[in-house]
Amino acid sequence: MGAGALALLAYGPWIPVLFNQVDQVNTWYPGSELSWDRVERIFISWMIGVHPKSAEWPAFGLLSLAAGTGIMVVVRRDRSGWFFLLQAFIPWVLALYATMFFDRPVFVERGLAFAHFSLFGFWGVIWSRCNGWLWRFVLSCFLGTFCLSGLMNTLKDVPSTPPAEEVAMAWLKQNHRPGDVFFVAGPRALIRLRYYATQAGMTSIDVRCPEPSSPTIVGRGFYAAVEAVELLPKDQSPSTLPCPRLWVVDDKGVEGQPLPPDRKWLGSYSFEGGGATSYELTLYGENE
Repeated sequence: MGAGALALLAYGPWIPVLFNQVDQVNTWYPGSELSWDRVERIFISWMIGVHPKSAEWPAFGLLSLAAGTGIMVVVRRDRSGWFFLLQAFIPWVLALYATMFFDRPVFVERGLAFAHFSLFGFWGVIWSRCNGWLWRFVLSCFLGTFCLSGLMNTLKDVPSTPPAEEVAMAWLKQNHRPGDVFFVAGPRALIRLRYYATQAGMTSIDVRCPEPSSPTIVGRGFYAAVEAVELLPKDQSPSTLPCPRLWVVDDKGVEGQPLPPDRKWLGSYSFEGGGATSYELTLYGENE
């Protein structure tokens, strides 16, 4: 109770911000359908900490081990085991309940982070309850085998070659000129372009993205990381940007923004990278 009172005192000033964020979520983020495949995917990722692809048997092997040790905790009425087991289980119940009855998108791996921490604590209690080094060694082997097998499956899916963005920025470093402007689909694409451009040594490029369609969502998602000067107003065409050359990323029309019809097309460049990624740049010259 004392910890709860201290937390309320510390976080009290942010309660209005919390209600504002709840209102934004209710307005702009629709609920996602709850299915068995989704529950299975999130459970596997939560249980062993890796992507669920090709990791079903390690996750459910670990589940069997957790079920067996959980029964042992219940039978023995181990208060320490109960302490962590309940904290690992209750967030699942609350997340499923909120998703099913309130249609809120809270059933995600990151929403179960505290439950994952409690799972670690539960395994620590079980390990400390093992009598002798032999049982502790057996438990460690089980945990290590399940987790490392899932890790190996994940490492197999890691691309051995750089993503397309990195390839494109390495090429762009040799071909862009001072004064060039880059136009991308949105704030997420802008942040990714800046990141890979910085890795390639381009730290002062001019990147723009469309202004959000509604002023109420300026702070939503990745727009919070975009400065006002990087947003192109809704009523302005990219072709009117004051620059000698304009690079458009993935030139397919962006949120109703017209493509630069008044500029001279100079060429399109496509790049392929690891993980089946692709990146396309279209270059326009001076206004005609």
